[in-house]
Amino acid sequence: FDITEMKKRELAEQKKASLYQAVIDSPDGFARIDIHGSFLGVSDAYCQLTGYSREELLTMNVRDLDVVNDDGYDSARIEYIIKKGYGVFESKRRRKDSSICTVQVTATYSPVDGGIIFLFLHDISRQKMAEKHNEELRKQLNHMQKIDSIGRLTAGISHDFNNILSGILGYAELSKSIVAEDIKDRDVKDDLMRNLNQIEIAGKRAAGLIAQMMTYCRQDPPTKNIEIKPTQSVIREVVTMVRVGLTEKFKIELDLNDTPDIPMDSSELHQVLTNLLVNARDSMKTFGCGIIKLKLSMVEISNCQCTACLMPLEGTFIELSVSDCGSGMDNETMSSIFDPFFTTKGVGEGTGLGLSTVSGLVHSDNGHILVNSKVGQGTTFALLFPNVTLNL
Repeated sequence: FDITEMKKRELAEQKKASLYQAVIDSPDGFARIDIHGSFLGVSDAYCQLTGYSREELLTMNVRDLDVVNDDGYDSARIEYIIKKGYGVFESKRRRKDSSICTVQVTATYSPVDGGIIFLFLHDISRQKMAEKHNEELRKQLNHMQKIDSIGRLTAGISHDFNNILSGILGYAELSKSIVAEDIKDRDVKDDLMRNLNQIEIAGKRAAGLIAQMMTYCRQDPPTKNIEIKPTQSVIREVVTMVRVGLTEKFKIELDLNDTPDIPMDSSELHQVLTNLLVNARDSMKTFGCGIIKLKLSMVEISNCQCTACLMPLEGTFIELSVSDCGSGMDNETMSSIFDPFFTTKGVGEGTGLGLSTVSGLVHSDNGHILVNSKVGQGTTFALLFPNVTLNL
Protein backbone atom coordinates (compact mmCIF):
# COMPACT_ATOMS: atom_id res chain seq x y z
CA PHE A 1 0.00 0.00 0.00
CA ASP A 2 1.19 3.52 -0.80
CA ILE A 3 1.32 5.33 2.59
CA THR A 4 3.18 8.44 1.41
CA GLU A 5 0.25 10.82 2.00
CA MET A 6 -0.45 9.26 5.37
CA LYS A 7 3.17 9.81 6.43
CA LYS A 8 2.99 13.43 5.26
CA ARG A 9 -0.11 13.97 7.40
CA GLU A 10 1.55 12.34 10.40
CA LEU A 11 4.63 14.52 9.95
CA ALA A 12 2.46 17.63 9.68
CA GLU A 13 0.60 16.66 12.84
CA GLN A 14 3.90 16.07 14.66
CA LYS A 15 5.17 19.48 13.58
CA LYS A 16 1.93 21.08 14.70
CA ALA A 17 2.12 19.29 18.05
CA SER A 18 5.78 20.34 18.49
CA LEU A 19 4.93 23.93 17.64
CA TYR A 20 1.99 23.92 20.05
CA GLN A 21 4.19 22.44 22.80
CA ALA A 22 6.82 25.13 22.14
CA VAL A 23 4.12 27.76 22.56
CA ILE A 24 2.91 26.15 25.77
CA ASP A 25 6.47 26.00 27.15
CA SER A 26 7.27 29.59 26.17
CA PRO A 27 8.07 32.02 29.02
CA ASP A 28 5.48 34.35 27.49
CA GLY A 29 1.90 33.76 28.48
CA PHE A 30 -0.35 31.97 26.00
CA ALA A 31 -4.11 31.67 26.08
CA ARG A 32 -7.03 30.68 23.85
CA ILE A 33 -10.32 32.55 24.19
CA ASP A 34 -13.60 32.40 22.32
CA ILE A 35 -15.14 35.42 20.58
CA HIS A 36 -16.90 36.35 23.82
CA GLY A 37 -13.65 36.52 25.81
CA SER A 38 -14.03 33.31 27.83
CA PHE A 39 -10.85 31.29 28.37
CA LEU A 40 -10.59 27.96 26.53
CA GLY A 41 -7.00 27.13 27.47
CA VAL A 42 -3.98 28.73 29.14
CA SER A 43 -0.28 27.93 29.49
CA ASP A 44 1.67 27.62 32.74
CA ALA A 45 3.42 30.89 31.96
CA TYR A 46 0.04 32.63 31.64
CA CYS A 47 -0.96 31.26 35.05
CA GLN A 48 2.28 32.53 36.58
CA LEU A 49 1.81 35.91 34.94
CA THR A 50 -1.71 36.37 36.34
CA GLY A 51 -1.34 34.50 39.64
CA TYR A 52 -4.45 32.40 38.95
CA SER A 53 -4.52 28.63 38.57
CA ARG A 54 -5.56 27.02 35.29
CA GLU A 55 -8.82 25.84 36.85
CA GLU A 56 -9.66 29.39 37.99
CA LEU A 57 -8.86 30.96 34.62
CA LEU A 58 -11.01 28.48 32.71
CA THR A 59 -14.02 29.79 34.64
CA MET A 60 -13.16 33.44 33.95
CA ASN A 61 -13.38 35.96 31.12
CA VAL A 62 -10.45 37.98 29.79
CA ARG A 63 -12.32 41.12 30.88
CA ASP A 64 -11.90 40.05 34.51
CA LEU A 65 -8.16 40.72 34.24
CA ASP A 66 -8.25 44.05 32.45
CA VAL A 67 -7.58 47.15 34.55
CA VAL A 68 -10.01 49.15 32.40
CA ASN A 69 -13.40 48.09 33.73
CA ASP A 70 -15.32 48.75 30.54
CA ASP A 71 -16.98 45.93 28.62
CA GLY A 72 -17.06 48.06 25.49
CA TYR A 73 -13.30 48.49 25.67
CA ASP A 74 -12.50 44.76 25.41
CA SER A 75 -15.39 44.07 23.07
CA ALA A 76 -14.04 46.64 20.63
CA ARG A 77 -10.61 44.99 20.78
CA ILE A 78 -12.08 41.55 20.09
CA GLU A 79 -14.13 42.88 17.16
CA TYR A 80 -11.00 44.52 15.73
CA ILE A 81 -8.99 41.27 16.02
CA ILE A 82 -11.78 39.26 14.35
CA LYS A 83 -12.08 41.82 11.55
CA LYS A 84 -8.35 42.17 10.87
CA GLY A 85 -7.33 38.64 11.78
CA TYR A 86 -4.64 39.88 14.18
CA GLY A 87 -3.80 42.67 16.57
CA VAL A 88 -0.85 43.96 18.64
CA PHE A 89 -1.40 46.27 21.59
CA GLU A 90 -0.33 47.09 25.14
CA SER A 91 -2.57 46.37 28.08
CA LYS A 92 -2.52 46.54 31.85
CA ARG A 93 -3.52 43.29 33.58
CA ARG A 94 -4.58 42.91 37.17
CA ARG A 95 -3.05 39.92 38.94
CA LYS A 96 -4.80 37.86 41.57
CA ASP A 97 -2.95 39.74 44.34
CA SER A 98 -4.35 43.04 42.89
CA SER A 99 -0.93 44.13 41.60
CA ILE A 100 -0.80 45.39 38.02
CA CYS A 101 1.54 44.41 35.22
CA THR A 102 1.94 45.88 31.75
CA VAL A 103 1.94 43.39 28.89
CA GLN A 104 2.32 43.45 25.15
CA VAL A 105 -0.44 41.38 23.60
CA THR A 106 -0.16 39.73 20.19
CA ALA A 107 -3.48 38.24 19.08
CA THR A 108 -4.51 36.14 16.06
CA TYR A 109 -7.96 34.96 15.05
CA SER A 110 -8.99 31.56 13.67
CA PRO A 111 -12.56 31.02 12.47
CA VAL A 112 -12.56 27.29 13.34
CA ASP A 113 -14.92 25.91 15.99
CA GLY A 114 -17.03 29.05 16.08
CA GLY A 115 -14.03 31.35 16.31
CA ILE A 116 -10.92 31.17 18.50
CA ILE A 117 -8.51 33.98 19.43
CA PHE A 118 -4.95 33.10 20.34
CA LEU A 119 -3.26 35.50 22.77
CA PHE A 120 0.47 35.83 23.41
CA LEU A 121 1.32 38.01 26.41
CA HIS A 122 4.83 39.38 26.97
CA ASP A 123 5.45 41.05 30.35
CA ILE A 124 6.99 44.51 29.71
CA SER A 125 6.55 45.90 33.25
CA ARG A 126 10.31 46.22 33.82
CA GLN A 127 10.77 47.83 30.44
CA LYS A 128 8.07 50.40 31.26
CA MET A 129 9.63 51.10 34.65
CA ALA A 130 13.02 51.60 32.98
CA GLU A 131 11.46 53.97 30.43
CA LYS A 132 9.79 55.94 33.22
CA HIS A 133 13.07 56.12 35.14
CA ASN A 134 14.93 57.29 32.03
CA GLU A 135 12.27 59.94 31.44
CA GLU A 136 12.69 61.20 35.00
CA LEU A 137 16.46 61.33 34.50
CA ARG A 138 15.98 63.29 31.27
CA LYS A 139 13.73 65.76 33.06
CA GLN A 140 16.26 66.09 35.87
CA LEU A 141 19.09 66.68 33.39
CA ASN A 142 17.06 69.24 31.42
CA HIS A 143 16.15 71.03 34.64
CA MET A 144 19.77 71.15 35.78
CA GLN A 145 20.90 72.42 32.38
CA LYS A 146 18.23 75.13 32.46
CA ILE A 147 19.22 76.23 35.95
CA ASP A 148 22.90 76.19 34.99
CA SER A 149 22.22 78.34 31.91
CA ILE A 150 20.17 80.83 33.90
CA GLY A 151 22.86 80.89 36.58
CA ARG A 152 25.61 81.68 34.06
CA LEU A 153 23.52 84.44 32.48
CA THR A 154 22.63 85.88 35.88
CA ALA A 155 26.25 85.78 37.02
CA GLY A 156 27.44 87.70 33.97
CA ILE A 157 24.76 90.35 34.31
CA SER A 158 25.33 90.63 38.05
CA HIS A 159 29.05 91.34 37.76
CA ASP A 160 28.54 94.05 35.13
CA PHE A 161 25.61 95.61 36.94
CA ASN A 162 27.50 95.58 40.23
CA ASN A 163 30.25 97.67 38.62
CA ILE A 164 27.67 100.17 37.40
CA LEU A 165 26.11 100.38 40.88
CA SER A 166 29.51 101.00 42.44
CA GLY A 167 29.90 104.04 40.22
CA ILE A 168 26.40 105.31 41.00
CA LEU A 169 26.84 104.93 44.75
CA GLY A 170 30.34 106.43 44.63
CA TYR A 171 29.21 109.54 42.75
CA ALA A 172 26.17 109.87 45.04
CA GLU A 173 28.43 109.84 48.09
CA LEU A 174 30.80 112.34 46.46
CA SER A 175 27.91 114.63 45.55
CA LYS A 176 26.63 114.57 49.13
CA SER A 177 29.97 115.78 50.43
CA ILE A 178 30.09 118.56 47.80
CA VAL A 179 26.53 119.63 48.57
CA ALA A 180 27.25 119.70 52.29
CA GLU A 181 30.31 121.89 51.83
CA ASP A 182 29.62 124.23 48.87
CA ILE A 183 25.88 124.94 48.71
CA LYS A 184 24.76 127.65 51.11
CA ASP A 185 21.05 127.85 50.19
CA ARG A 186 19.31 125.75 52.84
CA ASP A 187 16.26 124.79 50.75
CA VAL A 188 18.32 123.81 47.72
CA LYS A 189 20.69 121.84 49.94
CA ASP A 190 17.80 119.96 51.59
CA ASP A 191 16.26 119.10 48.23
CA LEU A 192 19.55 117.87 46.80
CA MET A 193 20.40 115.88 49.92
CA ARG A 194 16.96 114.26 49.86
CA ASN A 195 17.37 113.30 46.20
CA LEU A 196 20.88 111.98 46.77
CA ASN A 197 19.67 109.96 49.75
CA GLN A 198 16.96 108.40 47.59
CA ILE A 199 19.58 107.57 44.93
CA GLU A 200 21.73 105.97 47.62
CA ILE A 201 18.81 103.99 49.07
CA ALA A 202 17.78 102.73 45.63
CA GLY A 203 21.39 101.87 44.82
CA LYS A 204 21.80 99.90 48.02
CA ARG A 205 18.58 98.01 47.33
CA ALA A 206 19.86 97.17 43.88
CA ALA A 207 23.18 96.09 45.39
CA GLY A 208 21.29 93.84 47.80
CA LEU A 209 19.41 92.33 44.87
CA ILE A 210 22.70 91.71 43.08
CA ALA A 211 24.06 90.05 46.23
CA GLN A 212 21.04 87.72 46.21
CA MET A 213 21.63 86.93 42.57
CA MET A 214 25.28 86.14 43.24
CA THR A 215 24.30 83.95 46.17
CA TYR A 216 21.92 82.07 43.90
CA CYS A 217 24.61 81.62 41.25
CA ARG A 218 27.25 80.71 43.88
CA GLN A 219 29.75 82.84 41.93
CA ASP A 220 30.97 84.65 45.05
CA PRO A 221 32.07 82.00 47.56
CA PRO A 222 31.64 83.21 51.14
CA THR A 223 34.83 84.55 52.70
CA LYS A 224 33.50 84.48 56.25
CA ASN A 225 33.92 81.52 58.54
CA ILE A 226 31.02 79.11 58.63
CA GLU A 227 29.16 79.39 61.93
CA ILE A 228 26.71 76.67 62.90
CA LYS A 229 24.47 77.39 65.89
CA PRO A 230 21.91 75.12 67.58
CA THR A 231 19.02 74.89 65.13
CA GLN A 232 16.29 75.57 67.68
CA SER A 233 18.09 78.74 68.78
CA VAL A 234 18.23 80.03 65.18
CA ILE A 235 14.56 79.19 64.65
CA ARG A 236 13.49 81.14 67.74
CA GLU A 237 15.61 84.13 66.68
CA VAL A 238 13.99 84.21 63.25
CA VAL A 239 10.47 83.79 64.61
CA THR A 240 11.01 86.61 67.13
CA MET A 241 12.16 88.90 64.31
CA VAL A 242 9.37 87.96 61.86
CA ARG A 243 6.62 88.23 64.46
CA VAL A 244 7.29 91.99 64.67
CA GLY A 245 6.04 92.31 61.08
CA LEU A 246 2.84 90.31 61.68
CA THR A 247 -0.47 91.64 62.86
CA GLU A 248 -2.29 89.97 65.73
CA LYS A 249 -4.37 88.01 63.22
CA PHE A 250 -1.33 86.08 62.00
CA LYS A 251 0.11 83.43 64.34
CA ILE A 252 3.25 81.29 64.26
CA GLU A 253 3.05 77.88 65.93
CA LEU A 254 6.25 75.98 66.78
CA ASP A 255 6.65 72.22 67.03
CA LEU A 256 10.33 71.68 67.76
CA ASN A 257 11.28 68.10 68.51
CA ASP A 258 14.70 67.00 69.70
CA THR A 259 16.77 66.44 66.56
CA PRO A 260 20.41 66.75 65.55
CA ASP A 261 21.33 70.29 64.50
CA ILE A 262 21.02 71.15 60.82
CA PRO A 263 24.49 71.27 59.18
CA MET A 264 24.03 74.77 57.76
CA ASP A 265 25.61 78.16 58.46
CA SER A 266 23.38 79.99 60.94
CA SER A 267 23.17 83.18 58.85
CA GLU A 268 22.14 81.16 55.79
CA LEU A 269 19.57 79.21 57.78
CA HIS A 270 18.33 82.55 59.11
CA GLN A 271 17.94 83.83 55.53
CA VAL A 272 16.18 80.67 54.34
CA LEU A 273 13.67 80.67 57.20
CA THR A 274 12.96 84.38 56.84
CA ASN A 275 12.16 83.95 53.15
CA LEU A 276 9.81 81.03 53.80
CA LEU A 277 8.01 82.73 56.70
CA VAL A 278 7.52 85.97 54.76
CA ASN A 279 6.19 84.02 51.76
CA ALA A 280 3.81 82.13 54.06
CA ARG A 281 2.53 85.41 55.48
CA ASP A 282 2.09 86.92 52.00
CA SER A 283 0.12 83.90 50.79
CA MET A 284 -2.44 84.47 53.56
CA LYS A 285 -2.81 88.21 53.06
CA THR A 286 -5.98 87.81 51.00
CA PHE A 287 -7.59 86.04 53.97
CA GLY A 288 -6.43 88.69 56.46
CA CYS A 289 -5.47 86.04 59.02
CA GLY A 290 -3.95 82.62 59.40
CA ILE A 291 -1.57 80.29 61.21
CA ILE A 292 1.97 79.51 60.10
CA LYS A 293 3.22 76.18 61.44
CA LEU A 294 6.94 75.59 61.80
CA LYS A 295 8.03 72.04 62.62
CA LEU A 296 11.42 70.43 63.25
CA SER A 297 11.59 66.62 63.31
CA MET A 298 13.27 63.46 62.02
CA VAL A 299 11.55 61.78 59.06
CA GLU A 300 11.97 58.65 56.98
CA ILE A 301 11.66 59.35 53.25
CA SER A 302 11.14 56.84 50.44
CA ASN A 303 10.01 57.06 46.81
CA CYS A 304 10.10 60.88 46.88
CA GLN A 305 11.62 63.42 44.52
CA CYS A 306 13.13 66.80 45.35
CA THR A 307 10.78 69.46 44.00
CA ALA A 308 13.68 71.76 43.14
CA CYS A 309 16.35 69.48 41.61
CA LEU A 310 14.14 66.42 40.87
CA MET A 311 16.61 64.03 42.51
CA PRO A 312 15.05 60.87 43.99
CA LEU A 313 15.18 60.80 47.80
CA GLU A 314 15.31 57.95 50.26
CA GLY A 315 16.55 57.61 53.83
CA THR A 316 16.44 59.43 57.17
CA PHE A 317 16.51 63.23 57.13
CA ILE A 318 16.23 66.19 59.48
CA GLU A 319 13.07 67.96 58.32
CA LEU A 320 12.34 71.64 58.87
CA SER A 321 8.91 72.47 57.47
CA VAL A 322 6.96 75.71 57.11
CA SER A 323 3.21 75.37 56.47
CA ASP A 324 0.58 78.01 55.79
CA CYS A 325 -3.17 77.99 55.15
CA GLY A 326 -2.97 80.47 52.31
CA SER A 327 -3.99 80.51 48.66
CA GLY A 328 -1.85 77.56 47.61
CA MET A 329 -0.50 76.81 44.12
CA ASP A 330 -1.42 74.71 41.11
CA ASN A 331 1.03 72.26 39.52
CA GLU A 332 2.04 74.68 36.75
CA THR A 333 3.04 77.34 39.28
CA MET A 334 4.89 74.81 41.46
CA SER A 335 7.03 73.74 38.49
CA SER A 336 8.49 77.28 38.25
CA ILE A 337 8.72 78.55 41.83
CA PHE A 338 12.47 77.90 42.14
CA ASP A 339 13.32 79.62 38.85
CA PRO A 340 15.09 82.96 39.37
CA PHE A 341 12.89 86.04 38.82
CA PHE A 342 9.69 83.97 38.85
CA THR A 343 7.09 85.47 41.19
CA THR A 344 3.33 85.37 41.65
CA LYS A 345 3.35 88.67 43.53
CA GLY A 346 2.34 92.00 42.05
CA VAL A 347 4.69 94.49 40.43
CA GLY A 348 7.07 95.93 43.01
CA GLU A 349 6.15 93.36 45.66
CA GLY A 350 8.78 90.70 44.99
CA THR A 351 12.06 90.15 43.15
CA GLY A 352 11.44 86.52 42.27
CA LEU A 353 14.74 85.54 43.89
CA GLY A 354 13.52 84.46 47.34
CA LEU A 355 12.83 80.79 46.62
CA SER A 356 15.67 80.43 44.11
CA THR A 357 18.01 81.68 46.84
CA VAL A 358 16.45 79.25 49.31
CA SER A 359 17.04 76.41 46.85
CA GLY A 360 20.64 77.45 46.24
CA LEU A 361 21.47 77.68 49.95
CA VAL A 362 19.74 74.42 50.89
CA HIS A 363 21.33 72.43 48.07
CA SER A 364 24.78 73.88 48.78
CA ASP A 365 24.58 72.08 52.13
CA ASN A 366 23.44 68.77 50.55
CA GLY A 367 19.81 69.45 51.42
CA HIS A 368 16.65 69.02 49.37
CA ILE A 369 13.15 70.51 49.29
CA LEU A 370 9.70 68.96 49.12
CA VAL A 371 6.70 71.16 48.32
CA ASN A 372 3.09 70.16 48.90
CA SER A 373 0.44 72.63 47.83
CA LYS A 374 -3.18 72.76 46.71
CA VAL A 375 -5.10 75.76 45.46
CA GLY A 376 -7.08 77.25 48.32
CA GLN A 377 -5.66 74.81 50.88
CA GLY A 378 -2.22 76.21 51.67
CA THR A 379 1.37 75.18 51.09
CA THR A 380 4.06 73.26 52.97
CA PHE A 381 7.78 73.65 52.28
CA ALA A 382 9.78 70.81 53.83
CA LEU A 383 13.56 71.28 53.95
CA LEU A 384 15.39 67.96 54.21
CA PHE A 385 18.97 67.80 55.50
CA PRO A 386 21.27 64.79 55.95
CA ASN A 387 21.51 63.47 59.50
CA VAL A 388 25.13 64.15 60.46
CA THR A 389 26.82 64.59 63.83
CA LEU A 390 28.09 68.11 64.53
CA ASN A 391 30.50 69.29 67.18
CA LEU A 392 29.18 72.69 68.29
